[in-house]
Amino acid sequence: MKDTKQVLLDKIKLIEIKEANLKFEISERQKSLEKTVKDKKELKSKLLKINNRQASNNISITEHALIRYIERVAGMDLKGLKDIIIPREMSTKIIAMGDGKYTQDGYTLTVKDNTVITIY
Repeated sequence: MKDTKQVLLDKIKLIEIKEANLKFEISERQKSLEKTVKDKKELKSKLLKINNRQASNNISITEHALIRYIERVAGMDLKGLKDIIIPREMSTKIIAMGDGKYTQDGYTLTVKDNTVITIY
C-alpha cells in the first residue's frame, strides 16, 4: 500500500494535469471568441457600408474622372483650355515673378512652384 505522502503527490499531479488542460481549453476558447468578435465587427462594417450606400442614393465622381470625361468623351482640348487660362503674357509674368496671385480677365490664379494650384 502506498504511503499517504505518495497518494497526495499523485493527487496533486492529477490536479496539475487537469489544471493545464483547463488552461489550454480556456486559451483555445479565448482565441475562438476573439475571432468571433472580429468576424462580427467585419460584418457590421459591411452592413454599415451597404446602408450608407443605400441611404445616400447617389454616386460620387472624382475630379480626375470629370477631367478625363471632359477630355476623352466630350472631346475638349485641355491644352487649349490651359492656354486660355494662362495666356502667354501671363505665363511670362508668372515665370518672372514666381509664387503669388495673378488676376486675369476677372479671375485670379494662385501659383506655387510654377504650378497653378487654384483659380477663383
